[in-house]
Amino acid sequence: MQKRPALEAILKSMYNQYKAHHSDRLPSELVVYWAGQSEGEMTRVMTDIVHGGFPDFFSQLRATPRWTFIMA
Repeated sequence: MQKRPALEAILKSMYNQYKAHHSDRLPSELVVYWAGQSEGEMTRVMTDIVHGGFPDFFSQLRATPRWTFIMA
C-alpha cells in the first residue's frame, strides 16, 4: 500500500516535533483520524496500517504510546 510510507513519514515528523517541544519525551497517547477511504479499502487499511504499520513504526522508535485509530 502506497500510504504506509507516507503515514510513517508523517508520524516520524510529528514525533520529532513533539520531542522538540517536550524535553525530548515522546507522547504517551496518540489519536489518528483517517478519512477518505472507500468501504472496499477499509480491510486493507486495517491490515496494512493498523495491524502492520503502527506496531512496526512504534517498535522502531522504541515507543509504546496508547493509540486510538478512528476511520470515517
